[in-house]
Amino acid sequence: METKEVEIVHATHPLSQELFRLMATPQHLIKSGRSAAQVMCSTCSTARPKLQTCQRCKSVWYCSKECQRKHWPQHKTYCTPAERSKGVLKLVETLVANIAVILMLQVCAVLDLDLLNDKKKEVGFKVPFMIRVDIGIEPTEVAKFVKLCLTHEPVPETVEGLVQVNNFISHVPGRSGHAPLTPTRDKLWRTEREKANEEGKSDEPLGLLEFVNDSDFSITMPLRIDAGARKLAKDAEPFTTVSAVTGIQSEKPLTVETCMEFINLHIRADKQNQLKLRTEMTESDKAIVRGVTDKSVTKDAVRALMGKMARETLRSDLDLHASPALDLCSDFLNIMEAEEVLRASRYLSQEMFRLLATPPDVIKSGRNASKVLCTTCSIVGVKLQTCQRCKSVWYCSKECQKSDWPHHKTFCTPTDRSKGLLKLMETLVANTTISILLEVCAVLDLKLLNDKKKDVGFKFPFMIRVDIGIEPTDMLDFVKICLTDEPIPEKVQGMLQINHFFSHLPGRLGCDPLTPKREKLWHRARDEANNNGRGGDAFGLMEFVSDSGFSITIPFGIHPLAHKLAKDAEPFTTVSAITGTVTRRPMTVETCMEFINHHVRSDKQNQLKLRTEMTESDKAVIRDVPDKSIFRDAVLALRGKMARETLYAHIPRR
Repeated sequence: METKEVEIVHATHPLSQELFRLMATPQHLIKSGRSAAQVMCSTCSTARPKLQTCQRCKSVWYCSKECQRKHWPQHKTYCTPAERSKGVLKLVETLVANIAVILMLQVCAVLDLDLLNDKKKEVGFKVPFMIRVDIGIEPTEVAKFVKLCLTHEPVPETVEGLVQVNNFISHVPGRSGHAPLTPTRDKLWRTEREKANEEGKSDEPLGLLEFVNDSDFSITMPLRIDAGARKLAKDAEPFTTVSAVTGIQSEKPLTVETCMEFINLHIRADKQNQLKLRTEMTESDKAIVRGVTDKSVTKDAVRALMGKMARETLRSDLDLHASPALDLCSDFLNIMEAEEVLRASRYLSQEMFRLLATPPDVIKSGRNASKVLCTTCSIVGVKLQTCQRCKSVWYCSKECQKSDWPHHKTFCTPTDRSKGLLKLMETLVANTTISILLEVCAVLDLKLLNDKKKDVGFKFPFMIRVDIGIEPTDMLDFVKICLTDEPIPEKVQGMLQINHFFSHLPGRLGCDPLTPKREKLWHRARDEANNNGRGGDAFGLMEFVSDSGFSITIPFGIHPLAHKLAKDAEPFTTVSAITGTVTRRPMTVETCMEFINHHVRSDKQNQLKLRTEMTESDKAVIRDVPDKSIFRDAVLALRGKMARETLYAHIPRR
């Protein structure tokens, strides 16, 4: 089969539909290539376009009843019923009829066999080469892959799957300790080599390509490597990766691994099944995906999928995440959610979440103890009424409300959240795990460990701004809102997330001083701390900001434990769920925020009470992320979070 030279563009996400259409092999070429494929009789090796298959296993073929009877004594020992009506033959024929895919497989062969350095032209000419390609069927939706792989959640009985290349290995039979070809395969190679020579292709290496899946059968066919594949391998143009979030380009070298990843992304990008490589998953296919997390499973198909998951960008962050030793728990495990770039929580993480989570009664008592100030007179300690329109200002009396109205009416806008953000804020700061991490952020960002004179938070205040947002608990909903026009349910469960953390010293280094109200609030908090045994703790103000025109400001003290954690600076540890590889990330403001966000995300039962129904305003912030003409603070903060946190690192852009 002739191949054409194509320009390869590689992204961290499935290729855009425009690029896919530019590269996709036309359907009529796939159909003609598939029709030209010939299968050999499993008994006598006769090659014909049409042979009869074993109706039980769909994995052996015969030219006659006689050949089938002759082969039966050997075949019956491993003949098992096939779940897929036509076996895998049709999928394999379609795969090799695909010009882009077969070209990449040829490039893999050139690289893996080091054919560019075979100056004597031996491999593929005088002696055959043998290639084994392990293929598998995965769900087209990565969310279903995650459910199969990492949870006990049910999946539909009918799941659409797609062909994926999981492993590629080559060798030269009869050399370097490898067994020689079987007589049947040796005959096939010699026949095809002679045919290529007669057709004027004597300068093209030729070997055998074996496709293996989870059955006891394989499909072997000749593979000829044309000049286009050798040129691509020689030029070794790197794959270009464009960050879906930041737009930053990086390059990945042309290797067997990156070629396989390109093939898999190309197939995944085929949303309309133009390549005809989609098929319904069988229970055996699902079992392979489920087997990945069981270390006792050693089947070749499972090991091949493990290797792919450890290797490819799409799966590389299906990891267990551990916290630093917070004097709370040193074994916090969390698996991030995946999509086409999603990741998902593993059932194991729930046990570890419960070890770290602040008990509900502690959160409730802390929330009840919080105090709101009258927006007009700053009185505290009395029951206040909120503005029924915006839910973002509070008054102790009708008089105070009337007094503030001329100022307030200029930015009072209706809120679509029934209780505004106050309750979520009270719940957030009542959470001891989250609060201590915010205190660590303050110590690090304000460099309080170096404040030997104890000025900051004692003689003068510090000010912290925390930008918060509400995101869907289901990452698939996030991707749909952010990157597609697909409909989502009217009611979407959301959760609070911290998008940005910023600190400064009011009245210093060019920063504005505190307003009189905030100055009064800080002095009151400082005096109360001195009188309540917290005279040694730095105190400042923390402002929570959302997408509305309002913010909530509270006094914020820093406990000695936060100083200790910041001083010890134990790194965050990541343990790969697939490979067991351990990596460490330093304790910084950014990694502390990421830990908080993962902690909130892993709360599947809403024990922390930080989940809430998303409003249209919440969804609008996410929708605006890809629009570079929008510079609202909430959108900029979310963009920054997506560029910073592992969970979003490979999310494609629209």
